[in-house]
Amino acid sequence: MVSQASKRIIKKAVMLSGIMFLFLSVVCVSRAEKTEAERLAEVELKRKMAETAKNNLMGTTWAIELTQMTDSSKKETLSDTINFKDGKIESEHLTAEEFTPTNFTVSIKGTDRVVWETMQSSENKGLAFWRGEVRKGRMRGVLSRHYTKSKIKDYTFRSTGDPIPIALTEEEAAKQAAEAAAPAQPVAQEQAKQDVKKATEPKAAQAAEETQAPTQQRRRWWWNR
Repeated sequence: MVSQASKRIIKKAVMLSGIMFLFLSVVCVSRAEKTEAERLAEVELKRKMAETAKNNLMGTTWAIELTQMTDSSKKETLSDTINFKDGKIESEHLTAEEFTPTNFTVSIKGTDRVVWETMQSSENKGLAFWRGEVRKGRMRGVLSRHYTKSKIKDYTFRSTGDPIPIALTEEEAAKQAAEAAAPAQPVAQEQAKQDVKKATEPKAAQAAEETQAPTQQRRRWWWNR
């Protein structure tokens, strides 16, 4: 038979096991929540970095050199210029083939690689898939030309120099100047609120003192009786 002492020991051991299991469960859940929070924070950070990188690309033009990816000894090479403006990307070479400027996406790879991607189309020349990577002021990437389902040409490309700011038109320059000269509305409104507060605070304090004065006089009279 099991003695009473043994039963108490077994009971305590079961209770301690339950407490330990509960503690470990809480720790595991906390770590999981922390890991998820860290993941979400990293996603948000990269989203902001991508947004900043896209803004930095806007208004720049890049001279690039493309080389066909083929096993043939005769590789086609050509020069092109890529422009980032008005929220879109355009290739001067493809524009001549009736490809229209398109929107593009930007993502961050690693800590310092900016990747942009887009697809352009032409009614007569098919599709063009771009994927570029910018790092340390240099650009490289691939272009895949899909003339038809069976005719595809792939190219690698690289920038041949530093990016150049795109010259603004007179209308764009005037718009930027007007935006720069316009006062920041939230700041102006907040300053107005502060000015009103400063002007009314002394009056409010004076009114409070006048209201409290008779009460204080009555208190002094009561204690001096």
